[in-house]
Amino acid sequence: MLVAAPGGGRCVSYVFDGANWTFDMDVTPPAGEDSFGYRVALDGDVFLVPTRDFTSNVRYVSVYEFGGPTGLTLHRQYTHQPQFTGAWSLDLDQGVGLVGDSHNGDIFQGRAFAFTTNVFPKFCTTGPCPCGPGIGLEPSGCENTTGKGGRLDACGTGSIAGGDLTLTVSDLPPNQFVYLMSSESQVPAFVPPGTDGLLCLGSPTFRWTAWIQLTDANGTASWGPGSPSGFTSFVQESANLPPGGQVLAGSTWHFQAFYRDTDSACGTGNKANFTNGVSLAFFD
Repeated sequence: MLVAAPGGGRCVSYVFDGANWTFDMDVTPPAGEDSFGYRVALDGDVFLVPTRDFTSNVRYVSVYEFGGPTGLTLHRQYTHQPQFTGAWSLDLDQGVGLVGDSHNGDIFQGRAFAFTTNVFPKFCTTGPCPCGPGIGLEPSGCENTTGKGGRLDACGTGSIAGGDLTLTVSDLPPNQFVYLMSSESQVPAFVPPGTDGLLCLGSPTFRWTAWIQLTDANGTASWGPGSPSGFTSFVQESANLPPGGQVLAGSTWHFQAFYRDTDSACGTGNKANFTNGVSLAFFD
């Protein structure tokens, strides 16, 4: 649950444990912004918040997502020209944001703007987890030895020309091997032999083992421009996959990450797991 708290210039997140609502985190604006938190729109893990740069007086709607290494990711800020004067109404559904404004410039008339959030849908977050679901941020994979579920999050866009897409894993055991897997199709969640996780990728499945990584001390790793793996872009690197694995404009690819664990979280003897999945639509 997300509550607008405009008097304090913030939003407040609460989580439900099955019996009670408890405080999760305060969401506050970046430095230099105000008029934050007087409205919110939440859909799953993604939410919209109006804000204003008090130096330029430009108003935005910021797109946030719960998750990632810090627990919260700011994906983008949307504005419009001529700029709106305030988000007097706000809605979010299936990746499309709708902003209701009071007037257009100096002419008093109502108008509305629609925009896409560029936050990518997740899958493979529920099913018969051998050790149960992780207790960390949702949606995530099945429980690992950290007590949480491994997360896979995307940041950037599916623009091939832009090449700014980064995939990041978090809530994994530290100093363990991890690599990406991809497919153009999904299947119902199942538990592969020798693992404590769910896999939902259809056949053929491509393993990006040329870019295998070790998680850092915080249990994170990333693939994208500037990442420690030396990864360039998903389009360029997919050229090294077997035939059929190449990322092209107009294609949608589904990703999960496979990772090693120090042990099983519940004594199965398995030392491998999967993150949740993320679906990525690529375009020119």
